[in-house]
Amino acid sequence: MSHCTILDGGYHGEKLHDTEYQSCQENGCPETAFPFEASMIRMIELTGQLLTEQGYHVCYTRCGDCMMTPSKVAELANTGLCQGKTEIPLQDSCLLSFHRSLLLCPGSVQNVEIFVYERNSPSSRLAYSILDELQKEGYRSLGVQERPNLTILRRTNMPALFITLGNLPLSSDTEKENDKFMQATAEAFARGVINYFSTQML
Repeated sequence: MSHCTILDGGYHGEKLHDTEYQSCQENGCPETAFPFEASMIRMIELTGQLLTEQGYHVCYTRCGDCMMTPSKVAELANTGLCQGKTEIPLQDSCLLSFHRSLLLCPGSVQNVEIFVYERNSPSSRLAYSILDELQKEGYRSLGVQERPNLTILRRTNMPALFITLGNLPLSSDTEKENDKFMQATAEAFARGVINYFSTQML
């Protein structure tokens, strides 16, 4: 059975907006604490590579500093453009939208929180499958929360997650540690997706 995963790369640009900057400063984070988008994009690419190796069809909504609006991402998912000629059913596809946790500083706990349109749904089961794997890599789970007002969740007709991550490596970290952490995080996401679809087939 073929599956499709759409990977969406969160915020636009390399710097936080002014209001986010102020909030971060109020919480004692120096300007150098601001995460670089390159690390998020790299982690998404690694996740996609791992899923591709397992036979998944992977579609990216973003490359570098270009991006789609949430409405466009939902449209891409719903129209089956990612599935291409394979005609993979929507229930055999999923959308992961990655975003930054804005108020974390280097050295703080690696938090992860996932938002879904509603609990007790395929999206919720996918979220918990991913959280289980991320916790094995040292992330602290802040749980799964309902956010029916989020456009990307409200308009997408397949299991969809809005994922907030903290503390992906910054440019000041060593390259070796960056690569190790990125690989472990990507592997956790890939395992979570694979485990979810495996249980759906039972």
